Amino acid sequence: MQRNMQVAFYQYRTVIANILQWVLVLYQLTAVAVVVLSVFFSVRWMQQPFLGAFYEHTLIFNGTGPGAPSPEWALYRQVSVGEQLTAINGEKVQSANDIQSILRGRYPGEDVAVTVHSQSGEERVVNVTLYSFPKSSQTTYFVIPTILSAIFLAASLWIFGLRRNEPAGRAFSLFTSSLAIVTGAYFNLTTTHEFTTIWTLACAISGGALFELALVFPIELRVVTNRPYLRWFSVIIGIVLAASAFTTLFNFENPTAYIRGWQYIYGFIALSGLSYIAMNFYHAIYAQSPVVKTQARTILIGALAAFIPLIIWLFVGFFTPSNFSPYLFLPVTLFPLTIGYTILRFRFLRTDEIVRRSVMYILLTILVVGGYTLLVTGAGLLFNAAVTVNNAYFVGAYIFVIALALEP
Repeated sequence: MQRNMQVAFYQYRTVIANILQWVLVLYQLTAVAVVVLSVFFSVRWMQQPFLGAFYEHTLIFNGTGPGAPSPEWALYRQVSVGEQLTAINGEKVQSANDIQSILRGRYPGEDVAVTVHSQSGEERVVNVTLYSFPKSSQTTYFVIPTILSAIFLAASLWIFGLRRNEPAGRAFSLFTSSLAIVTGAYFNLTTTHEFTTIWTLACAISGGALFELALVFPIELRVVTNRPYLRWFSVIIGIVLAASAFTTLFNFENPTAYIRGWQYIYGFIALSGLSYIAMNFYHAIYAQSPVVKTQARTILIGALAAFIPLIIWLFVGFFTPSNFSPYLFLPVTLFPLTIGYTILRFRFLRTDEIVRRSVMYILLTILVVGGYTLLVTGAGLLFNAAVTVNNAYFVGAYIFVIALALEP
């Protein structure tokens, strides 16, 4: 009975692992599509005149902009976070498409009147001059996040190819795929807003995947070894937070309601990052295996450098909306590089796999060579004649039999 239970449990884990692999493949394909389409939408948006400030999907100004004054960003200096864009030249707008339709017939150097609705209910008109979106801002808000997105996506596919059968490999690929969506769709989030929903979901899943990674890498905790469903709780929490944010995401009657939903997600990611750092700190001190200790110390250094600046911003953002700089994404690239180095550096230490394969190939070699020797000797005795070892008929027949026997 115990053996049957073990076999059933192994089959269950195998089926679940295969399902999770296919789900992750679909998620990675989604990430690729989001990154590619975001580039297309962004390039098309930059061909139009720039209004002078970024606005969210509910047309509220989000406070993201350059630190130094710039004529191209004149509107950014005249509005506050939470104020809503309601009309351009007296023509009401309710989406990014409405704004693009109006600006499509305009050119840099022209003046437009922007109607701004404050949170207190007052309206005012701000006159701004249109400019082309500045090159320096293109680099900061579009080029850098897009390059980082490609790096995260490559890391996800790379580790998935190496360790897709392991929980750690799947958790890492889920995390980096989510980061690819978050960075790749960042510019879209502040311009044309096609991927606001999936950006929110990827943000929340990244926190869950990072916490899951803390449970299984560099070593899987004993509590989740026989209870694999415990690894999924953090991802489920992230999905629940995203679903909760969806309920207020497009509430135009209360255009700032979604901010609180995003803040909960930011807090969740920050807690997951701290948990990952704390878990590796524990392994670096108390792990019994010296290999795990070395891995944990390497990962800890990379995680501290990668996550601390972003965690600080996330905690601040949990309490109050603040200006986000895409440069905060730059240190995060150290994390997949550190994980990749750790996997390659210590891959040769997986002696159990090496020994198992070595024994298997040695036994197969003995069986093949010994079987062929017996076949040739037996044929010689049977036919009362000497049979050469390199007889083409025997070689061909033997290989044919082996092929039939070993075909799955």
